[in-house]
This record gives sequence, C-alpha cells and structure tokens, in this order.
Amino acid sequence: QHCFHKSHYLASLIQSLPGFELPFNGDFFNEFVIRGPASSKKILEDLEAHNIIGGLDISDIISNGILVAVTEMNTKEEIHKFVEVLSSWGGNARE
Repeated sequence: QHCFHKSHYLASLIQSLPGFELPFNGDFFNEFVIRGPASSKKILEDLEAHNIIGGLDISDIISNGILVAVTEMNTKEEIHKFVEVLSSWGGNARE
C-alpha cells in the first residue's frame, strides 16, 4: 500500500513539471515511465550527482525515457528532493 501511494504521489508531482510527462496511460503499482526534456542519461547523471538513484534509462525503447521505481523505503523528503532536481531542468535541455 505504501509503495502504491508513494509512487502515485511522485508521478503526480512529476506530471506537473514543465517538460516532463508520463507517456503511458494505464495502471501501475510502484514503477512507471517518465519522459523528460533532455536525454535520460543527462537527467540520471544529474540525479546521481545529488545522491539519487533516479531509475533505469530506457531511451532505447522510448525517447528520453526513464523507468522510475518507488518503494516503501522512499521518504517524502526523498521524493521531494527527486522532484526538486527534475524541476531544475525547467522544461529545457541543459545539454
């Protein structure tokens, strides 16, 4: 139950960020795909620089795609930090 609610909370926050989207409409439990305004590699490197494991680069399947997973171990503070780093992209590629 924690995984489900936390992942849906994160997904809703990411959807509200300029330049980010959830490209698939459908049910999910704790894993979902996001697409950002820049290469997945650059975004994941930025997250890693902030000590965040951001997800799996799936850009070979979907352009700028990242598979994100949330578990019961992720705190609300960690979720907000994740979103804060993504929001710094501001809908524009920083490549």
